[in-house]
Amino acid sequence: MFSPLRNGALPRLAVLAACVLALCVSHAHAQTESRHLGVQLRLQGGPMYLHATQGRGHGQSDNISGAAGAVDLMLGSMVSERWSLGLELLMAHTGDASHGVLPSTNFSTLCVGPAATYWLMPANVYFAGLLGLMRSSVSAAPIHIGASFDIPAEEVSDMGMGLQLSAGKVFWLDPRWTLGASAAFLFGAANNPIAGQNGIRYLVGFGGLLTLGFH
Repeated sequence: MFSPLRNGALPRLAVLAACVLALCVSHAHAQTESRHLGVQLRLQGGPMYLHATQGRGHGQSDNISGAAGAVDLMLGSMVSERWSLGLELLMAHTGDASHGVLPSTNFSTLCVGPAATYWLMPANVYFAGLLGLMRSSVSAAPIHIGASFDIPAEEVSDMGMGLQLSAGKVFWLDPRWTLGASAAFLFGAANNPIAGQNGIRYLVGFGGLLTLGFH
């Protein structure tokens, strides 16, 4: 008569069952790691090149450019398996911008508004966009005229339109945290008074940012 214990079939079945269970657990864990669920927090930081230009009439323009440091924070939530919606804030600043004859020029920009992110899974690649409000400011050491007369060199634009587009790739550190990098493009347009005359200051920026995410 056939005996499972005597022929070693039962131990082999037990080993097979254990292997199948381990594969199922591993597969379930991998599925958990490859999904973005609930609250989404994305913190980015790194270098960004900024350039702004504004017409001054008579074929002249006011140009500002320089390498800046940027910080970007997005807080949102998944609304489907691939889409998240949230609020994003970007700040960039350089203390060594090129601005004509003005020395020690500081150039800053801030952009805030609603943002959307699309996840391409399981590659863990994302495409994000922010459309909101933007403001930029320029400040430099005053221009000295004579012994006691200084012309202040500071300009703050009105609030205008800002757009940021980015694409990135992240890797899982554990089931909730990711680390990666992204490329970002920034564009903005806002009214800016120069010497009492209004004009539109256009701003563009390009950056490569490190990305830390919580999902």
